[in-house]
Amino acid sequence: MSVDPRHQHRQHRRGAPGRRALRGGAALAGAALAAGAAVFAAGRYGAARTLRPAAPPGFADGAVTLLGADGSHVVLSPGPAALLPGVYGLTGDGVHAVIGEVEGSDGTGEGPVVRRLHGVLRGTLRPGARLRITPQVYETPTLEPADVVIEDELGGVPAWFVFGTRDTWVVTAHGTGAGREQALNVLPALNRFGLPVLMPAHRGDPGAPRPADPAHEEWRDLEAAVRYAVSHGARRVVLYGWSTGAERVLRTAAASELRDRISGVVLDSPVLDARAAMRALGEERSLPTPLRYLAAMSTPATTAALSEVWSPPGAPQTLLLRGEDDTLTPREPLEDLAAHHPDRVQVHTVAGGRHGGLWNVDPGAYEERVRRAVVPLV
Repeated sequence: MSVDPRHQHRQHRRGAPGRRALRGGAALAGAALAAGAAVFAAGRYGAARTLRPAAPPGFADGAVTLLGADGSHVVLSPGPAALLPGVYGLTGDGVHAVIGEVEGSDGTGEGPVVRRLHGVLRGTLRPGARLRITPQVYETPTLEPADVVIEDELGGVPAWFVFGTRDTWVVTAHGTGAGREQALNVLPALNRFGLPVLMPAHRGDPGAPRPADPAHEEWRDLEAAVRYAVSHGARRVVLYGWSTGAERVLRTAAASELRDRISGVVLDSPVLDARAAMRALGEERSLPTPLRYLAAMSTPATTAALSEVWSPPGAPQTLLLRGEDDTLTPREPLEDLAAHHPDRVQVHTVAGGRHGGLWNVDPGAYEERVRRAVVPLV
């Protein structure tokens, strides 16, 4: 039987709608993937803007103009950060100084602010310069550290080490947007307590390698630092973390093979809910609301109940330090952690303290709080 080619062609065309449906479905799927990728990219963009390190978390309002300076005082343009109590860094292009307590203002918050000048560590203070108030008082160690390398499965990470007379070491973990320099404010006090201090960089910091494996868990680098301390004579280790570094500290205390060597934990401005902190940081930096929430969605979630994770036998004593004015560190997760472990966890709120700026409000009181928590553990 012969077949009319035209009939074949008509049959072929009648089958076309099925293929068109498949093509339409594929197009819809592609569009959905593209939309998802766009949402993810927008979230990553929002996260990058939110975490931009020009302003430390909690200090988005720290930009000031230097109106005048002499050997003992600076005069700053008005603003909330200019009136903060305590000791801060004053930093800008080519200059870094240390400023102390407010010694003069008009009381309205709208006039110039006079603060004590403790010293200029780099550069020259020039009237008219745009500067930034930061909790990072020191850019370089005031004590002479040794440069060491901490090895783990991904290679070496640089660290500073300062010798102490005790066999309990402090190992630090800095927060997002900071570097190992974050530990320098408390370094002299820890040294006075006789504690050796190991201050490792994190992967991706300037001078440190980036993670080669996207699945690499960041707390493993902190575990490697603990292993380094133990292999170099530490009998016990106190972990000291700021902001997001606190989450790495808790994971190390919970999951490390060396957790029996960890006798204590100090958490300054701890971020225990990364997505909530990202939303708060986006609000602080005036990120548009959609980007703020996309940034939070693109941020890996921390464990919702770290208090449940952090409960191994013999878990360490913990000091939790939170600022009264810290919008990135909600009070509830800390109270939850303390409620689960009342015999191991102390929570202390610093009046007037901002995120990552607790030492700055009253260095002597802060250091005494840390001393009372840490020295009994050595």
